[in-house]
Amino acid sequence: MIKLTAPNGKTRYFAPELIVQVSEAVDETFVWIAHVEKAFTVREPAKKVVRKIMEYKMLTAQYPVYLQDALSGGDWGVVKKINDEIIDLAGMEADSK
Repeated sequence: MIKLTAPNGKTRYFAPELIVQVSEAVDETFVWIAHVEKAFTVREPAKKVVRKIMEYKMLTAQYPVYLQDALSGGDWGVVKKINDEIIDLAGMEADSK
């Protein structure tokens, strides 16, 4: 999930896999979700939304590779770093353990 902000300041969480379009008008950004017949308006600029989507997708693609490596004796620090970055994109606090 990625954390975005509604026009009223409330937090909205979106599954990046379901976002099919991001468009920007004068002072608004619209996020279109698959299988839903409407757009959601968010405060973040379209470029920031797209950046968050791309970061999420890249991190979630890397995670299983580094996890498998760590399970085979590799560096668990990389797995934790990727995990923390995914958690950060969702607007949540990473576990301090």
